[in-house]
Amino acid sequence: MPATLQPADLVISSLADKRYILHAAVARHDVSCVERLLLCYRRDLITSDLMACAARHGHLDLVQRFHLRGIPCSSKAMDLAATYGHLQVLTFLHVHAGEGCSDRAMVGAAEAGHLAIVQFLHTARPEQPTSFRAMDYAARNGHFEIVKFLHYNRPEGASAVAIDFAASHGHLEIVQFLHTHRHEGCSTYAMDGAVRNGHLDIVRFLHAHRTEGCSKKALLYALQHQLHDILPILRSYHGLLRPASSAVMVAARARAKFSRVRTRRRYFLTAITVSYGDDRRVEEPSKIEEYFSADLTFGTVVPSISREVVAFDPLTVHLQYRNESNGTTFTVLLARGSPYVSINYTLNAPMITTTYFNILWCNNASISKTPTTVAGSTFTVVTQIEHQKTQEWLIFFPTNVTVSINSTSFAVQDETFSGIVRAAIVPRNSPDGTAAHLRQHASIVPVASAVSLSSNVTTGIMEFTWKTVATTTDSIAAASLLMLAHPHHVDSLVPSATRNRSSTTTVMHSSSSGDPFASSTPSILLGPFGHRTIKGNMSFVLGNSWLLADTFQEVGFNSRHPIAADAIAPLLVALKNDSNFTPQALDPYFFGKEIARQARLVLIADELNQGTTKLLDQLEDWLLPWFVGKNFDFFVYDTVWGGVCSVKGLRGVFWMTDFGNGWYNDH
Repeated sequence: MPATLQPADLVISSLADKRYILHAAVARHDVSCVERLLLCYRRDLITSDLMACAARHGHLDLVQRFHLRGIPCSSKAMDLAATYGHLQVLTFLHVHAGEGCSDRAMVGAAEAGHLAIVQFLHTARPEQPTSFRAMDYAARNGHFEIVKFLHYNRPEGASAVAIDFAASHGHLEIVQFLHTHRHEGCSTYAMDGAVRNGHLDIVRFLHAHRTEGCSKKALLYALQHQLHDILPILRSYHGLLRPASSAVMVAARARAKFSRVRTRRRYFLTAITVSYGDDRRVEEPSKIEEYFSADLTFGTVVPSISREVVAFDPLTVHLQYRNESNGTTFTVLLARGSPYVSINYTLNAPMITTTYFNILWCNNASISKTPTTVAGSTFTVVTQIEHQKTQEWLIFFPTNVTVSINSTSFAVQDETFSGIVRAAIVPRNSPDGTAAHLRQHASIVPVASAVSLSSNVTTGIMEFTWKTVATTTDSIAAASLLMLAHPHHVDSLVPSATRNRSSTTTVMHSSSSGDPFASSTPSILLGPFGHRTIKGNMSFVLGNSWLLADTFQEVGFNSRHPIAADAIAPLLVALKNDSNFTPQALDPYFFGKEIARQARLVLIADELNQGTTKLLDQLEDWLLPWFVGKNFDFFVYDTVWGGVCSVKGLRGVFWMTDFGNGWYNDH
């Protein structure tokens, strides 16, 4: 934060504004000072701009305090939270503040490159229109993924300024995308700006693909910067231009220095948030959606500042959080299919917050804003979420602890606490016995996994095996590993009595876990107990070894049923029309979709007894440039991690370049 705060930073009109001191304290996150000032400030000086100031600087705790105090809010708060990239603040205001936002929210987020916020506003506030300036400004600042998202999901479009901006600022891929997919065009400013700033690849692209040309200023810029390679292109629009004197050229070059500012970002990651999607299910005739909104946030009283994956295998990940001295504060033990959140704390006081909502009850006692002390090893916490819904959470500690709890936080009063803390939601409308199962088996935690694959002629077999630890040395004798299975897992589970492993087995496991764990307990299917995902109702399964068997199905390229006679003629017409399409996309993601559609035409033509040679030749012509480096985003091999990537994805500094193609999960 700058040493001297300007009025715009404080959401006030001038430094003489009587609200300056209060707003400055908010901006600098001096909570104690803010509380004192609120007691002595006149009510007419405590305005909606105060909430907007807290939102602008991303101080969620202050936004929550102000909301609880009844301090007024306006659409400016959401607008500024969106513009400055504060998604948690934006989500809180969306849920709790009825003032909403204006079109400035989407425009500001797009201009600043906050893709997650653009997506959130589009999903959460579809009724709020925005302006074509959102795409214009995203194009100017090089936010390609936002440009694509707005193009494919929003109706506002762009203006001709979008290509002008992108060309002037050197964003070739955006220029190409807008030229291919949009109809607004551009002006001579596009080529003028590209020449002025030395983006010669864009000049050549505009010359080859567009007709607007340039003004005479472009020739002057080229002469000033000695860009002799593009002079023939520019002279094709305006003929010869007399060069300036050498003295004028030296002066011009001194005024026009090319530079690129490298931005740096540092993320202070302090906690992990958990959301149970089924409580936010939105069902429509054409789709089912579940959106993320943090229900519980797990951290420490003294915040961590960084996180790192320190171990992983096919079904588990260990995510370690550290403090300023690089000491471990806690490690999140992530395991696919676990009904629990499991966190191993190391000499730190655990702290659980509700982020946006209130804690209503703890162990049947009403909770308020005033902190109260509760002791125990198992806590039943009821929270309030959107639409007057409630959630019931079970929180398990390995030993008795004393916690300080109020309506938004649950903090252990032991700064040297160590051990595994687990939390589990009891789904709404779950059958009797759900909480009892969760309590009985909470002490057994999966910490590593192995996956074994085997097969015979007719059957494929997978075995999931987990290594477990107990949270206490005196864990309940009847406790076992409790996991959740999707419907397709349940359909394939082999009862323990009928298990028969193949002699030929391939094993996937982590380097730290070794071979599949010898002491395994066969699975016992308990059935559904209320947990639900988009894939269906999940079932409780006991045991640290699952055996899954699936019968192989023959898969062919052609349909197993003949084409209806009356469908052949219209199919031939459609085949002819669709065969004339030429892929237009310049990035591998959308090109892949287009080329896949054309490849399917080959199968259709073959089944209709039509010639396929021409179609296959077309496919080869379209695919070849990607593999021999003849287009601007060709495929390369990642020599560090392995795998094939797009060259722009591999070199991209933005994690969503080519939809993350250069990151490990998209190889």
